[in-house]
Amino acid sequence: GADYDALLPTLKTVATLPTEGWLFKDDPNRTGVKAGYYKQRYSTTDLPTIRIGASWDQQGYPELKEGWYRRAYTCPGLPVGKRVFLRFEAVDESAWLYIDGKLIAWYDTQYPGLTWDKPFLLDVTGNLTSEGEHELIIRVGNEIGSGGIYKPMSLMVEK
Repeated sequence: GADYDALLPTLKTVATLPTEGWLFKDDPNRTGVKAGYYKQRYSTTDLPTIRIGASWDQQGYPELKEGWYRRAYTCPGLPVGKRVFLRFEAVDESAWLYIDGKLIAWYDTQYPGLTWDKPFLLDVTGNLTSEGEHELIIRVGNEIGSGGIYKPMSLMVEK
C-alpha cells in the first residue's frame, strides 16, 4: 500500500534471494507453530525442496492452506546504521518471517482477493548480521486459490 510506495524509492537492492534450494513443509492442519516448524532444531532431514517463483499448487501441493519454506542464507555486507528490508514481490496470501527461529515480521492481509499479487516489505533491521549465516523460515497462509511465494524476494537497504 501507501507505506510500500513511499519506502521503495528510498531503498536499493543489495541481493536477490535464491529461488532454488528452499526446503518445504506442508502444513494442511496448521499445526506448524505448535509443532515448532520455525525452530532451528526442527529436523529438516526428510523435507523436499520447493522453488520460489511458482505457486505450491504448481509444485505438487494443490489446495494447501499453509506451508513453510526454509533455507540457510548468507547475508551480504550491510551498511551500518541503515534500515534493512526483505522485499516480497508477491505471496499468495499471508507471510510470517522467522530469522534464526525468531518471529521477526509478518504480512497478513484482510483482503486476500485484492493483495495476493502485490509486493510488500518486511523490516528486518537488526536481525541479519552483515556477512553472517542465518536460517530464513517463512510460514505462508492461503485461503483462496493457489498459494505460496510465487515471485522473487530481495534484500534492500536504505540509500
